[in-house]
Amino acid sequence: MKLLLLFLILFSSIFASNDLDEVTLYLKWKHQFQFAGFYIAKEKGFYKDVGLKVDIKEARKNQKTLELVLEKKNRFGISDSILVYEKMLGKKIAPLGAIFQKSLLIFLYLKKSNINSIEDLKNKRIMLDLNSSDHSLFSLILNKYQINENELKIVNTSYDINDLLEGNIDIYSSYISNELYNLQKLGIEYDYIDPKKFAMNFYGDILFTSLANKSENPEKVDAFYTASIKGWEYAFNNIDETINLLINKYNTQDFTYEKYLYEANILKELSEIEKGNLGKLDLDRINHIYTSYILTKNNLDKKITNNFDLFSFYNSKIDEDNSKIFTKIEENYLNKKKEITYCAFDNVAPLSFYQNDKYKGISIDFIKEIEKKINLPFKAISVKNENECFSLIKKNKIDFSSITLTEPNIYKSIKTSKPYIKGHLVLVTKINEPYFDDMSNFKEKIIAVSKVSKNIQNLIKIKYPNLNIKLVSNLKEGLDLLTRGEVFGFIGISTVTAFKIQEEYAFELKIMNRLGDNIQTGSFGVDKENNVLLSILNKTINNIDDKTKREIKNSWISVKKEELIDYDYFWKFLFALIVFFIALSYRSYVLKQINVNLEKKVKEELEKNRKKDMALFQQNKLIHMGEMLNNIAHQWRQPLNTINSNVAAIDSIFVKKNLHDKDLENNLIEIENQTNYMSETIESFSNYFNPRKDKEKFLISSAIVNTISILKYSFDNVGIRIKIVKINDIIIEAYLGEYIQTLISILNNSKDAFLSRNIKNPEIIIVIDEMLIIDDNAGGIDAEIIDRIFEPYFTTKHQNNGTGTGLYMAKMLIEKSMGGDLSVENIKNGTRFKIKV
Repeated sequence: MKLLLLFLILFSSIFASNDLDEVTLYLKWKHQFQFAGFYIAKEKGFYKDVGLKVDIKEARKNQKTLELVLEKKNRFGISDSILVYEKMLGKKIAPLGAIFQKSLLIFLYLKKSNINSIEDLKNKRIMLDLNSSDHSLFSLILNKYQINENELKIVNTSYDINDLLEGNIDIYSSYISNELYNLQKLGIEYDYIDPKKFAMNFYGDILFTSLANKSENPEKVDAFYTASIKGWEYAFNNIDETINLLINKYNTQDFTYEKYLYEANILKELSEIEKGNLGKLDLDRINHIYTSYILTKNNLDKKITNNFDLFSFYNSKIDEDNSKIFTKIEENYLNKKKEITYCAFDNVAPLSFYQNDKYKGISIDFIKEIEKKINLPFKAISVKNENECFSLIKKNKIDFSSITLTEPNIYKSIKTSKPYIKGHLVLVTKINEPYFDDMSNFKEKIIAVSKVSKNIQNLIKIKYPNLNIKLVSNLKEGLDLLTRGEVFGFIGISTVTAFKIQEEYAFELKIMNRLGDNIQTGSFGVDKENNVLLSILNKTINNIDDKTKREIKNSWISVKKEELIDYDYFWKFLFALIVFFIALSYRSYVLKQINVNLEKKVKEELEKNRKKDMALFQQNKLIHMGEMLNNIAHQWRQPLNTINSNVAAIDSIFVKKNLHDKDLENNLIEIENQTNYMSETIESFSNYFNPRKDKEKFLISSAIVNTISILKYSFDNVGIRIKIVKINDIIIEAYLGEYIQTLISILNNSKDAFLSRNIKNPEIIIVIDEMLIIDDNAGGIDAEIIDRIFEPYFTTKHQNNGTGTGLYMAKMLIEKSMGGDLSVENIKNGTRFKIKV
């Protein structure tokens, strides 16, 4: 019987795999975090979901990835900006997207090599990968400083840094995400040449396939690209989980957790995922790379270069369909169930808590959404803690847990669902403690940790094994000890901890800092054998749209506990009071009603006209300024391109005539950097003033970056420091231009306060934690007028210096246009604005 069952399993798996298209991905190096998104896409089933079975090939010695990919139509590869050069040579390449927007490449040397300037490279021995962008980037640097390659000894790479450490070479082409970590651990002093500092904006890894594959199988290629990008987004948003996958399944180089974490943080920044640029290929950047190869390669036929099609490198992201349906097995499971039971926790606000005879919270609201989709009643069963919950699940008395930490999960009998809410570890301290970034400075201080969740305890011990931890009964006990000074800090999960601080300790405690990367705090826990229920929960979580998820989370950000009220007596009393009031005031009410209504209508109409005039004025102003800036941008771009082309031509002339002028070279580099800055600045202004009719999705942090780029010059001139603290960055759907306009109004309001009061060391702290908090130290707003600052035409400035419309328009844009909330309050030494969308 067992043999028959095994045969049936193998038989079904063979036919299941036959339904998938088999493709191969060739990596450019050995397994490491540099390719983590592709591993995630495979292991999480993203490739399988789009009908693909992907074989990921680790690079072999002297592997020619391009030739392997062009050989067959079902192949993909990872290369870099050398693809532009190969395309110029006529290779039939179809680039799909750039994983890293900036090159990882650096030229590494030891400090004892006595290399203090580019001129010191003469007569040095350098090891380059001659089959990648290494050689071209290095040649560009030499050209800028009039150094002939014949004055150096160039050898092809051995991929072994020991050649540098043992003195066989002087300079080693390396990735900024790799070798530096090992040198730091060994205590070896080093330095490096970074091509990015010389305005050489090459891409890092580029995903590509053959032109034939893209032309004949466009749907398959698009599906592969979409699933890969989805894998990268997951990898960067779940770094801890991704590292553990690498260690357990792809660790062919035997890297440690810390080594992977070092690499992951650098690669995340170079990917520019938080700016929304993951996968982007830009025409201007391709043109820059194309020009660079013309300057460094002597074997290019003019006909080929003249016919080079920049648009063949352009790409756009592909929307994906995540819709799921239940299988017959899953439908049968649901049909047999009368109800689905889950563990509910009494005091884990805002996730799950008991109040007024019912359970409430974020996890409960998500369960209600799932209940609607499944069309089956869900019943809450009260439990004391995780241990009791998981014991009842194991005995089949309860179906699942409403709150389970996704990773690490120390309970072997439980599997976790896909997360429905993200959180992270945070350190709470007293409100007057200074900010810091390094936990290693607090080994001697006592840090409280709740013992309610063994998963959380285990996670903290893994991340911070050297901390002096004191276990406490619950969150409240830990925070009470902190307020009394008996412990230095408390570590907990951001969602629950922030809610408790806001509720009881707002003027005593603060979240000092986020510790490490995001973890999934809101998952459901299911018995490891109950894969059918796990699949059902996962599919319904996927099918809850982003807007609903945000609304659920945001609805609990500022929740206050309700007081127990006897509403029966309340309504009786209220009714009696109303009757009594009507009896006394009826006579005068009848006489005055006509006049009151008339006066009210006049005021309402006047106010509507004022608001309408203000909105039209603001809209017209933005439209006219947008048109003006677009005209300016159009006029700027051609001269800027001409300047850059002339700089490249001057470089080329100096190389050909063997002329040397270090000052001129430095000036040319500065010209390139300044023209790039000018182009980016005018682009930011154009985007800001461009009126958008449709909402769009964007990271809160990206809107802040755009805002600061507009205000940076004026703020730097008066010495205002802006600090950004990202606790939980999220994607919101709103009008980007209007959102930026709101931020500019608030920041300019702080700037005016700094200048009018001559504040020393002016500072603005912007905190992102599922909403936006903007704090300044400008002395606050007078308590008598703080409630009026959002009124139209109200201003504290001289009548010639302000109209009082800036903050009023900000309030209107956030609350009326985007359905959000904008509020203000005084804090110690300053003012705090909160924006929720």
